[in-house]
Amino acid sequence: MELPNNLNSIYPDSIVKELIDLKHNNEFNIALFLNKILPYLKRIKDNSIRDWAYKLFDYAVFKSFPHKKSNAIDFTMIEVYEITLGFLSYINGDEFLNYDYKKSSDYDKFKKAFLSSYMFEIMQLDMFLYKRNTLEHVMGVKNVAMHIALQLKELGLPIDLNVVLASSLGHDIGKYGVSIHEQERVPYLHYYYTQYWFEKNGMEKIGHIASNHSTWDLELETLPLESLVLIYSDFRVKNV
Repeated sequence: MELPNNLNSIYPDSIVKELIDLKHNNEFNIALFLNKILPYLKRIKDNSIRDWAYKLFDYAVFKSFPHKKSNAIDFTMIEVYEITLGFLSYINGDEFLNYDYKKSSDYDKFKKAFLSSYMFEIMQLDMFLYKRNTLEHVMGVKNVAMHIALQLKELGLPIDLNVVLASSLGHDIGKYGVSIHEQERVPYLHYYYTQYWFEKNGMEKIGHIASNHSTWDLELETLPLESLVLIYSDFRVKNV
């Protein structure tokens, strides 16, 4: 991963190094990041830390779900949002997207879309702003799903590790596509928006698995092994 272009137009090398060191020392979190960069953002516009967090969150969501256009987004500030989110993405890294096995072109496509959409950063900001633990849930589902899938692969069963990894990481993306006036229906509508995100990025096969992760009422004998692993993993990792 690379630092965004024009990073130094907002953030000096000193704060970049400080935040990277904090990450390496396992002392990094989203609240700390926002507090550290706030003085530099205030030079651009004197907003509070929560106002900036809302703007970054709403802009990142808008990139994937244009129907979620928010009044908080200042479209004259797109470069600021991109530099800041790209900076955060660089510090977060992509280790959580990598496992030691051969990756497919479909998985490479997923990884590129996930990173460029700032999905990890959306979940971090969601936790900061709304106290929703989607990030912890998704990482937990990914860990359980891959633990099972790797064991099944060792047993010689025909399971696609790339599909399991991508669908487990992306299975709740659709929650961010649900409109404000539809929030009571998130448990139902997020499947539709998850499928929408995967299809938008040209990953229909993975999207079909990711968007059908809690449907125990389906005929289980007709589901692919990757679906069964994801359904079980999502059930095991409760999102509270």
